[in-house]
Amino acid sequence: MVPGECYALGDKTAALIKEFVENIDKMTKDKADSLMPRSLDLQKRKMAVRRRYYSEVRKALLPIEAVRFAQLDDQLVQML
Repeated sequence: MVPGECYALGDKTAALIKEFVENIDKMTKDKADSLMPRSLDLQKRKMAVRRRYYSEVRKALLPIEAVRFAQLDDQLVQML
């Protein structure tokens, strides 16, 4: 379930980035007011998926390993 959610959120993020880039030189107040709340909503939804995923990882690994996994995941997310 989680990979499918991640792909869907990734697709929505890519579409939002594309929309931003297409409007960067002609950004209006209304467009900006539309983009930012959607971006924040996507971030919130991604965090919810990561929380659920961490719960599953925590069940399978020792606490220190789970934290290391979470740190690595965080770094990878920031690079994307």
